[in-house]
Amino acid sequence: MSLNDEFAFYFTILNQYRWYLNNHINTIDLRSLFFIFHHL
Repeated sequence: MSLNDEFAFYFTILNQYRWYLNNHINTIDLRSLFFIFHHL
């Protein structure tokens, strides 16, 4: 993957997760957190 592709990938994940938090603020999905931090 090129740097731009990698950036777009993480940007998409972060946007989706921010949307997820905004819509499910009382429910933290630890598997999603682990997935995100494991792939940073």
